[in-house]
Amino acid sequence: AEYAAFARKAQVNALPVTVVLPRRDVTVRHLHLPGVNPKELAQAVSWQVDSLHPYADQAVTHAWARLGETAHVMVGLVRQDVVDHFGNLFSEAGLKLAGFTYSAAALHSAARITVKPPAVFLAVHSDGALLEAYGESAARPVFSAWFDDLPEGVEPRAFAELRSSGEEELATGTFADLLPRGLDSDEMALACAAAMTSATPRLALDANLLPVERRSQSARWIWIPTAVLAALVAVAGALLAWQPAYHERGYLQKLDAEIRKIQPLAEQAAKLDAAATAARNRITLIDHFRRRTQADADAVKELTNLVPPPGWVNLLHLTRTDIQMNGETEQAAALIKIIDSSPLFKDSAFSNSTMRTATAEGFVIRAQREGEGIGERAPAATK
Repeated sequence: AEYAAFARKAQVNALPVTVVLPRRDVTVRHLHLPGVNPKELAQAVSWQVDSLHPYADQAVTHAWARLGETAHVMVGLVRQDVVDHFGNLFSEAGLKLAGFTYSAAALHSAARITVKPPAVFLAVHSDGALLEAYGESAARPVFSAWFDDLPEGVEPRAFAELRSSGEEELATGTFADLLPRGLDSDEMALACAAAMTSATPRLALDANLLPVERRSQSARWIWIPTAVLAALVAVAGALLAWQPAYHERGYLQKLDAEIRKIQPLAEQAAKLDAAATAARNRITLIDHFRRRTQADADAVKELTNLVPPPGWVNLLHLTRTDIQMNGETEQAAALIKIIDSSPLFKDSAFSNSTMRTATAEGFVIRAQREGEGIGERAPAATK
């Protein structure tokens, strides 16, 4: 009821708000991850989440943020039931939620939006029941702690956490001292810090513990950049889709023009190739017929040498593929083996049975011819 009444009085019912969760419910951790690729930071942090909180097996929500361009990361962790409790509480009050943050993230961002914080400082804040300390140094980029009472040894312990010997120039003060002038109310310091980070999200750490599906946006104009970018992407996609066809069409036109220029030369080359092929075929045919005469003479000479004296041949029939010869010799059977051993003849056999005379043995032998210059047709010309 108090939240709803405040929202109506401040006229912020329609505006999403950023809530700073109680410090008691948030665990703040600092991680140093040198050598980790920025794209892999989320995975590196998620691997260590279970070892960063004391909540045992309870469901935990966490949010992390890289501190500038350094290898230091600030991690905030809170139980899921705490997020659900406050989320339902503000929803029932009629307030839209932009996000849940925590004091360390809000102070770290607010201290840098319009001013520059000291190199080493310690700020404390007390609401009467809880003392909260926040500090920074080169050795400890984030120090955040809270105490139930007001112990006297808070500052020495903080100096030790900040790796400060006390001799360094250490700035001390309250949370309000980290904010610009005009916002230096100590009671409202955290609220002002949260308001600054909510108003300038690009300058603040992304430390939102509220689930994405429960976050609200306040104005439709935030979709304008998205719509413009989507339109630009659509135009770029259309141009990319049209560009290959355009270039291909121009390339084909140039290619057709070059083909038309070269076409007469290609036709002339084809005619020359055909004429050369015909000439080669004629030359091959003439060479074949020339080899026939030589092959016939070689066959007659070979048969003269193969028939041993006093044998003789009285009839020789010579064709392009075989021979047939009639004659007489002392041993006709031996002629078969002699003729087959010649490189010019093969498959010799008697056409008729041999006839024995008073002085010799008559024969009729038929054999196939081998070698160049034989065959009924000239061989095809080769290219």
